[in-house]
Amino acid sequence: MRRLGLWMGLATLGLTLLLPAPAGARTVEVHLVVKSDLQRLHPNAPPDEPLEPTPTLAEKAREVISAHPAFSQVTLRLEKSDSAPNPRVPGDFVRLVDRGVDDVVEVNLNYHLRLDSFHASGKAGVQGYVAVYSVPGRRKVLSRTFTLVVSYPGEVTKAAVIQAELTARSSGTAVPIEELELRLLDAAVKERLGSELGNALGAYYSGSLPLLSKEAVRESLARMALFLAHAPDRRDDAILALENYLQRYPDAPNRAQFEQQLARLKQAAGRGPGPKAKPQSDWAAMGISQAVTAKELAEAFERLVGSKIELWSFKLDWRDSTVVLTPTDKNQDFIVEGTPPTLRELETDPNPIYILVVGRREDPRMPLVDVKVPVVRFIGCPKTSCP
Repeated sequence: MRRLGLWMGLATLGLTLLLPAPAGARTVEVHLVVKSDLQRLHPNAPPDEPLEPTPTLAEKAREVISAHPAFSQVTLRLEKSDSAPNPRVPGDFVRLVDRGVDDVVEVNLNYHLRLDSFHASGKAGVQGYVAVYSVPGRRKVLSRTFTLVVSYPGEVTKAAVIQAELTARSSGTAVPIEELELRLLDAAVKERLGSELGNALGAYYSGSLPLLSKEAVRESLARMALFLAHAPDRRDDAILALENYLQRYPDAPNRAQFEQQLARLKQAAGRGPGPKAKPQSDWAAMGISQAVTAKELAEAFERLVGSKIELWSFKLDWRDSTVVLTPTDKNQDFIVEGTPPTLRELETDPNPIYILVVGRREDPRMPLVDVKVPVVRFIGCPKTSCP
């Protein structure tokens, strides 16, 4: 009981949970990325966001993950993150290697709730996504998506709300009816989440993946450094990768080649986003107006709708047939239309690309709940860095 209490204290504080495993076992980082969008609808006022009943969705997910048999024979590091690391991203790969991580499991949960107490109705649901990344292979191995939706009335009945109200009154506690509706709708979502998330996590099988090794790290760093060194718009990433490689492998047989590449890049002029971004020669022909990071796009999305921009600092992911773009440091997904298959085969994620900011659309992955997602369209990339 004391160990359970300690775990709950760490989980409540959002700290890393480290579960021991047999000696020599692999190390797995599970990154829990949670976004909540809970709105109580009023007929004559803007929507407000009610407080999420406890346990929160993150706490429920931690409970499912820590008890899952897929992680019983590994050293599990469970963290709540704004953005999960991806070994295709140079900085992420280096940090994962330094921490001795063999596999990364991303658990991404988007929780949506709409409650209209004036009409005694509501919908709630979770868009769930579990992805497994091999750090030695620097690739995503598999992914599982799931969607769950509960309704009121439906899975949550009016009779259950009335019974909860009677119970509260009998105990001498006055609880607003909308709070009872919220609690019951939220509880139904979290009950379903346990089985859905558990099934998705079952896709992870550690025995099928390679362990981190000196040879795998050396080969991956060399490939990544050479790829970046020949990508003119990746100067900063290339310098980081080359310096890291030379520091780790002072006796590398191709050291002279890497040192020449590093010296050349340090003398070259860099390019990046921002108000002073240097326009490319094809900006006018492509109709590009400015260069921004994906984080800046998320913060000014509505203002940029209809614009063609050069986009920096992002990660790409393929979730079934949908391409998703995520800022490197912000919990916000964009649906990307029109991406060429070649983007998937690069040694690292591309940077930058040209996109058209389309707007927000209803999300077909979340039926029955009024959820809109930001959509952009791939229209090209600088001639110097197009795959």
